[in-house]
This record gives sequence, structure tokens and C-alpha cells, in this order.
Amino acid sequence: MLVGGARHSEVMKACKVSQRQVTRWAALPEVRQQVESVQAEAERSARDVLVTGAREAAEAVLEVMRSADGAGDRLRAALAVLDRTGHGPTEKREVSGPGGGPQQTQVVIARDEALAIARRKGDE
Repeated sequence: MLVGGARHSEVMKACKVSQRQVTRWAALPEVRQQVESVQAEAERSARDVLVTGAREAAEAVLEVMRSADGAGDRLRAALAVLDRTGHGPTEKREVSGPGGGPQQTQVVIARDEALAIARRKGDE
């Protein structure tokens, strides 16, 4: 019962033993190992389900991005794709030149670029 996730009070009632006895059982290395094993398997199983669903979710976002009627919906879907593929919000970086002055300014424009594209498509 402990391995299956039952509460100590449930084990006490079912086995007609004291709280102290259930605590002793729960502290046994073989019981703790079994509990950890069952928990790890449950986590693996849940992760497998989520990984399967993640592909479907990504396909759904792409479908909205490609076919939504409103430019706003397409834009939100596009931004979700960009954010989740490492092309997050824009940022500005300055590279210092000799004497400490700015030599070059780089702007990461993934989000701004997506906005501009969506606006242009909305005007068409």
C-alpha cells in the first residue's frame, strides 16, 4: 500500500497497526526504494504523454499561425513559435571599440520582424 501511494492513516486502518509501525515500514530501505521506483516510473509515463501532446500542440499553433483570420491571432501564434524556439524578445547589444566608445550596435529583431511581417500581411 505504501508503495502504491497510500497515506499512513489508510495503511494503519487496513492493516490494523499503529502509526509507529507504519512509520517503521515506510523507513525500510526496500520500501523507500520501491516508492522511489514507482514515482520515477509515474514521472516517466507522464513525461511521455506530454511529449506526445507537445507535438500536437506545436502543430496546432502553426496551423493558427498559417490560417487564422485575424492578423492578431496569427501574430500571437508566430510569437509563441519564436519564443519557444529561442528567438525571444528583442534585445540591444553594444560592442565597445577602442577608448570605450560604441563601435557597433547589434539588435536582435526576431519579435520586431514578426510584427512587421504581420502588419504587412494585414494590409494586403
